[in-house]
Amino acid sequence: MTSWLRKQWQQVDEKNEGKLDLDDVTDLFRKLNIKLSKSEVKSAFKNANIGKMGSISFPAFERLHSVLRFRPEISEIFASLSKTKPSVITFEEFKGFVYGTQKVNWTEERCHDIYRKYTSSEGQMDMNHFSAFMISANNAVFKKSHADICMDMTRPLQEYFINTSHNTYLLGDQLTGESSVEGYIRALQRGCRCVELDCYDGPNGPRVYHGSTLVTRLSFKDVIESIARYAFVASDYPLIISLETHCTPEQQNMMAKILRDAFGESLCTKAVGQDGCLPSPQALKGKVIIKAKVGPPGEASGAYDSGDSDDDGSPLLASSESSAPRRPPTKRILSSSNIEREEPTPIAEPESPPPPQPQVATAVATTVPDSAKGKKPSAKSSERSGSGLISARLAELVVYCKGRKFAGLEGGPEFYKFDQICSLSESKSAALLERQRKEYIEHNKRILTRVYPAGIRVTSTNYDPIPHWSAGAQLVALNYQTVDKGIQLNHAMFKLNGRSGYVLKPSWLRASGDSMLRNSVMLSVKIISAQQLPKPKDAGSSIIDPFVEVEVCGTEADSGKFRTKYVNNNGFNPQWKEEFRFLVKEPELAFLRLQVFDRDSIANDFVGYHVISLQSLEEGYRHIPLYDWKGELVRFSTLFVCTQIRPVAASPTSGKPDSLAPAASPSTPTGSTIEERRRSYQSFANGVAGFGGGGIVTTSAPQKKKAEGAPAAAPKPVPVDTKGVAPGPVPQPGQVAGVPVPQQGDGGPATEYAAPVPFPASPTHPVAQEAVSPVADPDKGVILPVLPTPAEPAPKPVRPAPAQLIPAQPTETAKPQ
Repeated sequence: MTSWLRKQWQQVDEKNEGKLDLDDVTDLFRKLNIKLSKSEVKSAFKNANIGKMGSISFPAFERLHSVLRFRPEISEIFASLSKTKPSVITFEEFKGFVYGTQKVNWTEERCHDIYRKYTSSEGQMDMNHFSAFMISANNAVFKKSHADICMDMTRPLQEYFINTSHNTYLLGDQLTGESSVEGYIRALQRGCRCVELDCYDGPNGPRVYHGSTLVTRLSFKDVIESIARYAFVASDYPLIISLETHCTPEQQNMMAKILRDAFGESLCTKAVGQDGCLPSPQALKGKVIIKAKVGPPGEASGAYDSGDSDDDGSPLLASSESSAPRRPPTKRILSSSNIEREEPTPIAEPESPPPPQPQVATAVATTVPDSAKGKKPSAKSSERSGSGLISARLAELVVYCKGRKFAGLEGGPEFYKFDQICSLSESKSAALLERQRKEYIEHNKRILTRVYPAGIRVTSTNYDPIPHWSAGAQLVALNYQTVDKGIQLNHAMFKLNGRSGYVLKPSWLRASGDSMLRNSVMLSVKIISAQQLPKPKDAGSSIIDPFVEVEVCGTEADSGKFRTKYVNNNGFNPQWKEEFRFLVKEPELAFLRLQVFDRDSIANDFVGYHVISLQSLEEGYRHIPLYDWKGELVRFSTLFVCTQIRPVAASPTSGKPDSLAPAASPSTPTGSTIEERRRSYQSFANGVAGFGGGGIVTTSAPQKKKAEGAPAAAPKPVPVDTKGVAPGPVPQPGQVAGVPVPQQGDGGPATEYAAPVPFPASPTHPVAQEAVSPVADPDKGVILPVLPTPAEPAPKPVRPAPAQLIPAQPTETAKPQ
């Protein structure tokens, strides 16, 4: 910190005088995102015991910076722990904190070593040493055990999620972007275990590029040599090279020779382990697997899949064509992307087809390539050259990942062989999820499936990988060059298991697992404060008004999003102390995503993000580092949070999560008037258990209609626990149940389908003008909102809300269906 702070000092001290005046210090604080007036700086001088001088030296400035960095929220934690002596924390108090609140699994010896590491020379942990522990790597938010191999690596390959890249050679968009071996190097350094090469004929050997586009070309040999150098830098587990081959047999033989020369003994050229099943990552450690289409003699080439081009639905030109005679191509303009696509129209086949030629292991092109005529192949002819199958020499290198064209799920287990792999576009995979989810999951328990982005993603955006993971698809390919939500989730997933690139699928997605086993949890996230937030790009001299967006990304039922209020003019140490809760039914496929924004009247500016798998999330008080829009770490910028994960018991009859309310059960009467209902709501909120405020979880079932003229039924007692919970506020007019009242200038929560009603964009929103009060459901024992009757039917939403959210302010509570 001292060296970084001195560097900032030197940028202001241009004359190298070793001192700064009041104006310079004020400007330097602004640069550090600390907004102080001159009078406030003078007051800070006094608090830091700096004399009445017109200028200060760097040591004095460092002391002043230290005073401003005082963390009252950590001081509160320290004060709550130091019971024996107010000024220090004893070892017993520290042990109780790390075991009880932080939920660590250290041995007592390890705990004692950590305590000694953060004590003074007198062996005491004072406030400064406790603060040092709280921000240290010993108190990191990511589980240390997950930084190493922590999963069984002896299961068959199809039982793992595999870190996969799409069109790895591209650094930009899919049409005109730059191709570079740097794309492979970056992906392999991030733990990617499946890279893709689109191969075409070149004048001096095969080349790698995106066919029928304007992207730059790479030498196949240069690409393979770069992959060989970095193949096992980040992970020792098998690397899959996915070849989409459009070359003539002659150049395919050149590819085979280049692969053998580059990888040598690492190349997998024969079966490993038992026959009839895929080997494990452990058995294939240090091996390179070639994925390509290979067809047995006599089988039609259309049954085997060369890569993405078979069912892409892409607006790009088709990369390979049949060798049958064709009419001149016709052009069609796709309105979605205004890209011309040539659609060749095949002429009718002759009535008496020629007798079939005997197929041997070597595939022979039916057209004579330019290279065989002594001419250099043109770019267009090279993209159209090649046959359905690969050459015999290249086929010898394809042992396990044999590309198989997907032909539906009706054929049963015998239709696909264990050593085959199907490639599906994201849209086709999504359609299977919607229509044949159970069969799709069973399919992915047996063989490998690769999912790739739709062709219309010409700007290299990414789709959400979680739905495809939830079906058991192993190789979900993403564009590594775009750091959007999809790639953030991918990086968070494969940070597990020592960044090996292989993550064992949940038990219900594996052949040997229990398909009914689920472990629901309640996740509580309290956003306490932030430290040294960077300014957004082009922010100028203004101080940011930060707020935090808290999101759980998971299956549709587990997803939800909220945001905190914003803090005016404070990017140095803003505080929120707001808590949010989420019921997560499949935590193995759920991620916590935190984003910081700078509130702006036109558009909120992105500041930083962090995504972490719930499996790897440590509980308790943690500092979470932030990353910028490029995915690079922002030094010294953190969010201070408190997390808690509680298991939720399932009902023995339904198998669904029970109500989360604890055992104690004072009743909650329900009045007939709005005021009585508000008092009932406050009484209930006062008794809800949980740290940092009240909160309840409700089901999304509608209330039962009461017979006309029937008296109001008395509600059943609602289980609550009134121990140590502060009273919660009553919903005020303008507050919608399930939706927090918007702060001034706050755009409301960016929830996509978590809120039961639209969130008001401003206090004048028509929904916000109606007071909505909660009422107890006697059949469910929970609090449900009573919404005002609309004047006309509301339009049907595009996506139904999977959850109703009814928070007790300031706590947000979410329970999906």
